[in-house]
Amino acid sequence: MEIVFQHPEKVSLPENRRYPLAKGVLLLNRENQELLASHKTNASVSFELYEPETEIPIYQGDLRLPVVDFQFVDLVKADYERYEEITEDFQLFLNSLSKELGIKPEKKGLKKKKVAKPNETTQESKRRQVSREISKEPSLKRSKKKINETSPRRPTVFLVTIGAFLFLAVIGIGFLGIRQWQTTQSPPTQVSEKESLEDLLAKEKFMQAVKWYPKKRKVIENELFQRILDGKKQSVNVSLLQKFQKEYPTTQGAFDSAFLKGAYKQMIQTYIKTPDDFDKDEMRMNLVGYAYLKLEKIDKAKEIAEKVEDVALSKKIASYELYKKQLTEKEKSIEGVKPTNESELKKYNQTLDEIYELKQKIAKL
Repeated sequence: MEIVFQHPEKVSLPENRRYPLAKGVLLLNRENQELLASHKTNASVSFELYEPETEIPIYQGDLRLPVVDFQFVDLVKADYERYEEITEDFQLFLNSLSKELGIKPEKKGLKKKKVAKPNETTQESKRRQVSREISKEPSLKRSKKKINETSPRRPTVFLVTIGAFLFLAVIGIGFLGIRQWQTTQSPPTQVSEKESLEDLLAKEKFMQAVKWYPKKRKVIENELFQRILDGKKQSVNVSLLQKFQKEYPTTQGAFDSAFLKGAYKQMIQTYIKTPDDFDKDEMRMNLVGYAYLKLEKIDKAKEIAEKVEDVALSKKIASYELYKKQLTEKEKSIEGVKPTNESELKKYNQTLDEIYELKQKIAKL
């Protein structure tokens, strides 16, 4: 898992730079310690958590620093509890954070088993159990006695009861036969009407919607993809889209799944197979251009950007070309260089840092 810090206030954390979770938490803890030492308060930092090689954050939160007992997982839990109650799914997420950070996951309290007192022998325990069983016997005996004391009914009453039962049984069988005949003669009535597609989508019942409206699978998949991009609900996620795509495959579904996984080659392969399916889809054409950019096929990316007139994509391409040019110049400046003194070593290391930052900027486009 990876962490990105955003909008840090009163702390010197790198902004919009991906770190492995353990390293990012270490940096965060270091800043917290410095704030405590300097008696500063009201520092804040927003953060996002990502799975490796994905563009969509799996969690976004805000932290207030400093805290005396810095435990990152507890801080995430407290941040979440400000808005919603902790669910079982979110507890599993917290446990995965703990596992990645090498912390023993939180366990729910278990009921303690009853243990015999130290001074109590096994024989005494058995004796007490037997005494409890014996104490139950009088009530059982009393109930049996009552049953035995009850006078039996007369045989004539018994025969009358049996006769009445048989009479009712014959009437019941005849009634059921008539009902069965009526059922076969009349068409079945519809018990309940189908919910409208709009209602099912509003309730996020995507799998039910596609079962009832199979001809609308593209519309349903598109709505599911848009909800995932909104990122408002954890239940509407990549796994649900993959399940949908497996059972009800579409070209756009394959493309969308590839985008959410960061599989840019797969995106382009899907696009090339059926370009006509994308030509009138402006949003996905933008994503095609973005995929070409991530694969460093700049001419193709420019072609798409001009076709759809996407200003944002054009800016990303321009930024890429600028960063790439600066990166080439920096790499050439240290090619074959071997620092011989402290000043040269400092300059050399500074250039390496700049190269790293440029590569990170390119990766985040």
